[in-house]
Amino acid sequence: IISIYPNPFSKSTIISITNNKSNYNLILYDITGQKVWKEEDLSQSTYELERGTLSQGIYFLEITTKEDKWIFRVAIQ
Repeated sequence: IISIYPNPFSKSTIISITNNKSNYNLILYDITGQKVWKEEDLSQSTYELERGTLSQGIYFLEITTKEDKWIFRVAIQ
């Protein structure tokens, strides 16, 4: 089970992954499909994604494991 909260966010959002049996990667794409951020080989059940220098707008967060791939829409205010 994956949850992302708050969404939309202004400073940071929490990505919570439960029942995950393997490490995962996070990749953030902007609305044009350009990769703007990446974090690999994560194992913790929660990860705080900080806005940093990302502009306001719509992004797509790709979460991949060895077995699966999910894409979520996230918004930065």
